Amino acid sequence: MEYREQWADRILGQRSLLECALDVRMTASGAGERSQEAQNEDVRVLRDAIQCWKPSLCDRYKRFDDAVYELINAALDEASGEFAYMRVD
Repeated sequence: MEYREQWADRILGQRSLLECALDVRMTASGAGERSQEAQNEDVRVLRDAIQCWKPSLCDRYKRFDDAVYELINAALDEASGEFAYMRVD
């Protein structure tokens, strides 16, 4: 079973969605420096992840999954000054 599309795997490399969201937040807040291309690609991956997100069925991981979901949305909200993004709930 393939969890991500190949284009997303190419962008993320060895990073998780959590690490990607943290990179986007740090870049948007000015705490990190990356190219605009890297920021654009990460935002694209995060948007796709939110569109495809399925709630956790396992109670053991639900709190963590919910926290990652909120972090991804927060990262996209912070990057919204640079990108046309509409929050998905």
